[in-house]
Amino acid sequence: MLEQLANDGIAYFNNRPPSGGNTIIAMGPPRSGTSMVITTLQALGVFIGDDPVRGTLEDRRLTLALERKNGNPKEVITDYNRHSVWAYKRPWAYEYIERKAHLFRRPRYILTFRDPIAIAKRNELSMGLQLAEQVKLAADRTAAVADFMLNTSRPTMAVSYEKVLSDPRKFTMALAAFCGIEANTEAITAASQKIENGPDAYLIATQTRFRKSKAS
Repeated sequence: MLEQLANDGIAYFNNRPPSGGNTIIAMGPPRSGTSMVITTLQALGVFIGDDPVRGTLEDRRLTLALERKNGNPKEVITDYNRHSVWAYKRPWAYEYIERKAHLFRRPRYILTFRDPIAIAKRNELSMGLQLAEQVKLAADRTAAVADFMLNTSRPTMAVSYEKVLSDPRKFTMALAAFCGIEANTEAITAASQKIENGPDAYLIATQTRFRKSKAS
């Protein structure tokens, strides 16, 4: 009975078995765990873009194209489709991705959720932002992501950041299965060991309060 009552913090919507050639798109409120997802996917051998930013692993090439700053998104996506499975991380892409989903090959969404207080506190510590305002903003963004999740028809995996930290291996196995990634026991173990709360590279890359050294 207790095993049946166990809560892994993972939920699926519109789920169907992955076929070949999936594109994984990781989204969620900023600071909610999208970097954790993309780091784990990279550790599983998934291509995450030609120009991922150090620390956050957001691909600059595709982001610039999708957000109409530089480049053609269709050309970038066609290029990336040379990989049987590839992934893209952009926290607030949920605001526009449905309008561009037709450009992607078999898109599957991963949405991350995290305690709004933790998100707000991180923004206060890393960026010097006002805590109360950040709590409200994090809660509003969480509600927006939930609304997106309940209205999309795409296969979607929703994950709790806090629950993932309590059982990284279980999450990694579920992630691989949802994305259609073949991974043996050793690969799952190695990828799950990449999961940690606030890794140094991420904290350094996303803070604005202190001067960043060239080594960073």
